Amino acid sequence: MFLFFNNTIFSNTLNFEQDVYAAYSQYGKKINKFSYLLGLRAETTDRKIDLIQTNEIFDKKFTEFFPTVNLGLEFNSIALHTNYQTPSDFLDYYLILNLSFQKLNSVA
Repeated sequence: MFLFFNNTIFSNTLNFEQDVYAAYSQYGKKINKFSYLLGLRAETTDRKIDLIQTNEIFDKKFTEFFPTVNLGLEFNSIALHTNYQTPSDFLDYYLILNLSFQKLNSVA
């Protein structure tokens, strides 16, 4: 059994509001055996935290950009693909770098 004690010195009630607006655009093209796809995601975040007991308000508005690049090159019977992207992540940003080989016209 647990006993709950509300310590008003370290307690507060808060209202948290967050709006995220995003847009994504991409462009790609194939030139002979080389192909590319470029993308850009833009996110604007509007965050408001209202601490009721202490009457403190924290407003933060920020914009972030997340690019994507996909490249491909075809050889005789093999295609080489690589991509780079920075996904949106609320805790941290990380990179994904991927290199893959494919056999053209292969049956899975």
